[in-house]
Amino acid sequence: SLLAILGIPRAMHRKLPRWARVITCRGKQFSSWNVSPQDPSYQKQAAESILANGFVVLRELLPRQDLQRLAAPLQSQTNAMISALEAKGVELEVGSSNGFHEVVLRSPGRFDVPCDFQALPAGLLATFEGIAEQVLSDGGKMKRAFAGVVRAEPGSEAQIWHADSPHVASDHLPPNLLNVLVALKDVTLEHGPTDIVPGSHTLTNHQRPEASFGEELLY
Repeated sequence: SLLAILGIPRAMHRKLPRWARVITCRGKQFSSWNVSPQDPSYQKQAAESILANGFVVLRELLPRQDLQRLAAPLQSQTNAMISALEAKGVELEVGSSNGFHEVVLRSPGRFDVPCDFQALPAGLLATFEGIAEQVLSDGGKMKRAFAGVVRAEPGSEAQIWHADSPHVASDHLPPNLLNVLVALKDVTLEHGPTDIVPGSHTLTNHQRPEASFGEELLY
């Protein structure tokens, strides 16, 4: 099934196939974070799971035709960037400082290509943002931060466990950032999808007095 995963930045481990950001729970079913988009209260349930577990899994949130509409501008942008690198003979090194505004190599074989929100169907973005508003609403207005696609070439290395963003205080505060990962094609365990650690949105707080790690955990 095609998945949409929303979550607070947390410990993740990625080895992703092309056009996909996806999550797996080793093939098991966990009702506490598997929420059905067909349930009328799914947005409320999704928000509750994100706050409790750090993430939610929404299977078949988008009909296949809508998913194709979402994927089209992302794939077009990514194809253009990879083709430009190949045409110019550029071999990127890993890291933002070694890349370009248009494309970065996050790990060997794994490209990260930004895409303008304006290029994405607004109606489809509202599907995710309805949940984000419930999770992030703290008297302010939710803001879009980044959109893009991850392309991992076949055989690319797995990433180390990491958190995407730093904590801002030693105490566990309400979330101020939400990641949305959408699988743009079906992904199996053999493809090497994303693993996550439930509850790691609190355990990865490097500012806790008892923490035995620092910002080296950050992506």
